[in-house]
Amino acid sequence: MKGGPFKHIKGIKTKGKKKMKKKTKEILEILKGFMINSELKNYTAEIVLYKKSDSHFTIASYISNILDNNEESSLYIGTEIDAQKINESNPCLWLASLLDLDYEIIYVSLPFHCTIWANYFDVYDELDDYENRLNEYLRYCKQHDITADLLESFCGEEFEDIANQEFFEIVNGHVIVERFAIEDHAFLFGHDELKETFAVYDSDKTYSTYTNEKIYHSYLEAFEDFQNRIKKCWYDKMKQFNEHYYFAFGGDKEVDKILKGKN
Repeated sequence: MKGGPFKHIKGIKTKGKKKMKKKTKEILEILKGFMINSELKNYTAEIVLYKKSDSHFTIASYISNILDNNEESSLYIGTEIDAQKINESNPCLWLASLLDLDYEIIYVSLPFHCTIWANYFDVYDELDDYENRLNEYLRYCKQHDITADLLESFCGEEFEDIANQEFFEIVNGHVIVERFAIEDHAFLFGHDELKETFAVYDSDKTYSTYTNEKIYHSYLEAFEDFQNRIKKCWYDKMKQFNEHYYFAFGGDKEVDKILKGKN
């Protein structure tokens, strides 16, 4: 195979990014060194995930051997504890299992994206058994501009756009039921039915970070916080432009109108 088993990893640059993060580079180098110096040297890493906890780390990868009838296998470097918990052979369910164990997606090849998208609806109901479903993967696709058009041009097959699927986003046990974005800022409102609590978070436009968490036992107090954060952000944005324009535009009343439309 021209380019060797890491030809996909070599071109891991995602759209809009000039270079990989240092951590990502280090993880890929560890995996690459391990595979090249073992019987796996003819394999290609199709997806790479990483998990760090306390004094140890684990790299998980789904690998394939194009020289041996595309033989596929899973690989773990580090602790084998998680490997013993995962018995899924379906790529979608294997990935869902790792995401439930708090693994972070580092890299996904285009062929593996095609595999996930092709199998997604076949296991859609089974994903209900996983807390994260494939939420983190769907978010990864959005952040890295993985679309049906891109995969169709690569694989020559038609795909339904799973990146726009409705899914339950869960943050610290709270299902996100409302979200509101203003330019680069976003705000999330969540509910944990088991603990009967509500949560409010600040986020970014890609919904990839969750900060300034506030937990409430009262829906009204939580939703008031959610609204106030939006109002303050809106006001600060408009004030930077023209404070008078903010109030001429409608100020708090206009924001209230928008929020009521969300309920």
